[in-house]
Amino acid sequence: MMDQDFIRDKVPMTKMEVRAVTLAYLQLEAGHTFLDIGAGTGSITVEAARNNRQLKVFAIEKNPLALELIDLNLRKYGLKEVALISGVAPLDIGQVPPCDRVFIGGTGGHMKEIIDWLTKEILTDEAVLVMNVITIENLNEGMKALYDYGFVEVEGSSLSSARLSLLGDLHYFRPENPCYILKGVWRKKCQNSLE
Repeated sequence: MMDQDFIRDKVPMTKMEVRAVTLAYLQLEAGHTFLDIGAGTGSITVEAARNNRQLKVFAIEKNPLALELIDLNLRKYGLKEVALISGVAPLDIGQVPPCDRVFIGGTGGHMKEIIDWLTKEILTDEAVLVMNVITIENLNEGMKALYDYGFVEVEGSSLSSARLSLLGDLHYFRPENPCYILKGVWRKKCQNSLE
């Protein structure tokens, strides 16, 4: 999907180039249960649900404006089956079913608590966790958390993209914000061997 396909406001949105790589890392398939934490405008949630109608999709967001935008974007594409959860993960969140695919787009400063919650209550065996970060500090915290909690097959990408834009009568490539994408696989059998 193109960025202009989404209803937007002053809420962060995962841009098209980053969204494409993020969704590739998630490897979503029919029958998966997918959780989007810090969903923003819902661009990952909407594209995932729209491209995989057999997914069970849950999206968590704390910002009231963002929740309205997610709802508008879901309605725009007739995605009634997505469960939208208002709150801060994991502090305000009630029951979320076990998930085999999780995306962290925003942590609100609670990355360790979120990953602890995911590994103890949410992730199924062989679950894939993908997170996007833009700061070096969050990149370091994310990498450390993946290894500290015993994720395997850890990999990632550093993306810097630029879009063709007008500069007066001329064209140039206007840079987008760089983004780091991290992925890890949660294997309970590996966890059991570590304990």
